[in-house]
Amino acid sequence: MSRPREDSCTLDQQQSRIPSSVGYSQYIKGSWVKLKKADPKQLPVLDVRQLSPRQRRSLSYLFDEMTNADFRRLPAMQHCPARRHLDESLANILNLPTLTTLRHLVATAPTISYNPR
Repeated sequence: MSRPREDSCTLDQQQSRIPSSVGYSQYIKGSWVKLKKADPKQLPVLDVRQLSPRQRRSLSYLFDEMTNADFRRLPAMQHCPARRHLDESLANILNLPTLTTLRHLVATAPTISYNPR
């Protein structure tokens, strides 16, 4: 029977190492702490079961179309053609108002744009 390599470890040893790396936390200071964060349980979520077959098909085609799209980084999302196309298509498929203002607000938010106001 061969001996295990010295740099190898058992499954129990590996599992005991995971919490030490996953459990690492860092205290956060600044405006992020003051930002009101929504409770994830109360955020609205799209119920795809309520969509028509046409809407589901359109979303599927849009997903396939956008798979290889070149998205700019979040601070540049306001001027990103791929993001604009995605937003306009989603708004059209889901009968939503334009997402242009929302895209602008997100792109210019201090936590995204790195520009404190």
